[in-house]
Amino acid sequence: IQHMIVRRLPKRGMQLNRAMAEGTGVPLSRLLLGSLVVLLLSQAKGGVMTKRNTEVSTAEESTDTNSCPQIELLRGHDGQNGRDGRDGLPGAPGSAGRDGKDGEKGEKGCTGPVGPPGDIGSPGDSSQGDHGPRGAKGDIGPPGEKGNIGQPGLPEPSIIKGAKGMKGEAGNSVVGPPGTLGPPGRDGSKGEKGTSGVQGPQGPAGGGVVYTRWGRTTCPSGRDLVYEGVAAGGRYNEGGGGVGYLCLPEDPNYLLYDPGYEKRGKLYGGEYETAGGSHGSGPLSAVNNHDVPCAVCYAARKSTVLMIPAKTSCPSSWTREYYGYLMSEASTNPMQTNFVCVDNNPETIPGGILNRNGVSFFHVEATCSGIPCPPYVDGREVTCTVCTK
Repeated sequence: IQHMIVRRLPKRGMQLNRAMAEGTGVPLSRLLLGSLVVLLLSQAKGGVMTKRNTEVSTAEESTDTNSCPQIELLRGHDGQNGRDGRDGLPGAPGSAGRDGKDGEKGEKGCTGPVGPPGDIGSPGDSSQGDHGPRGAKGDIGPPGEKGNIGQPGLPEPSIIKGAKGMKGEAGNSVVGPPGTLGPPGRDGSKGEKGTSGVQGPQGPAGGGVVYTRWGRTTCPSGRDLVYEGVAAGGRYNEGGGGVGYLCLPEDPNYLLYDPGYEKRGKLYGGEYETAGGSHGSGPLSAVNNHDVPCAVCYAARKSTVLMIPAKTSCPSSWTREYYGYLMSEASTNPMQTNFVCVDNNPETIPGGILNRNGVSFFHVEATCSGIPCPPYVDGREVTCTVCTK
């Protein structure tokens, strides 16, 4: 139909092709339908006017056989949308698909309920089996408890001694078989105590005690040095922290830590405070403001250690480890410490004379307030000694 319209309507046919080529968006079905209507109308109109224009048409066709009537293509109104077509016939069934892959293993199911009891089985063969092999001989049992002593036997009846018989003939020299073993006899009486044996060698040493020697870096002769260190404690003017002196090792170990100072306990180094007062130089004034060393000592084969204040010697049967002066923090300072015995011949830490006023070692003086005077003297420095046993 498109070809016929183009031939009869060459100009509009060219426009139709141009519109289709340029993609004007006009549906082809609408263009073809409008063109067909115009063509039919033009053919009907031409049939009525055939007789009137016979001569004109004959002349025009004779003069120009290739010319076509010029008919303008009119566009009609858009037609209504057609109805949907019927469903096609169902296609042939496809071939069977391939088997899928095995799925993942499912979780273990819950345990099912216990089934009903089974039927009672038929009785077995009642015939007796063969005897098994004889077992091995068992071990001899433990001896039984000792029985009670039996009743004494009846007295032997008196027998009249007969006349001495004649000497018998010599017996056979063949020794007969041994007789059966008789029952064990009664326990004999307890023997006398034997002489004491020779004393054995001395066993290994056991026990031992540990003590701190304040003011020294070594231990007395015959004692083992556990470690040497520096004296430390809370600051003299602070009321918190621990109470007492510590002997800190020279090689500390750390675990987790938080750098910087917090509101926690603090340790300060110990210093001798042994300067003389208003009455002149005091004992150990040569080490005043120096840092205090210490040594932790071990005494083997000892079971107890004792610090005795106001004494420089130990009781009998005790061993003196060292002796010196009793010291503590000053009574005017808020920090309190325990009383310790500082060696009579103290050492110092090299370079430790900065007067940093950490924890202090002051002499302890006796007062006559509740202490008998004499023998104590008011205001006199108290001595001390450390003993072991």
